[in-house]
Amino acid sequence: MNRDQWIGRLQQFVGIIEETWGHLSDEPELAVTGRKAQFTGRIRAQLGLSRAKADRQLGEFLHRHRHWKITA
Repeated sequence: MNRDQWIGRLQQFVGIIEETWGHLSDEPELAVTGRKAQFTGRIRAQLGLSRAKADRQLGEFLHRHRHWKITA
């Protein structure tokens, strides 16, 4: 497991915490931010990519599927 994969797993964990806190504090923006962090972390952990590449891949995916609603 390389460093990017380890950081990706950590980012997934932080995303879960942010999403849960967003639900508990009734802040939907924080919950969505946590969800995005989980997706980016998952990409980073599985593929071993840098944060910039993982963010770019997620951004491209969300742009292609912009009619989808990402809700917490």
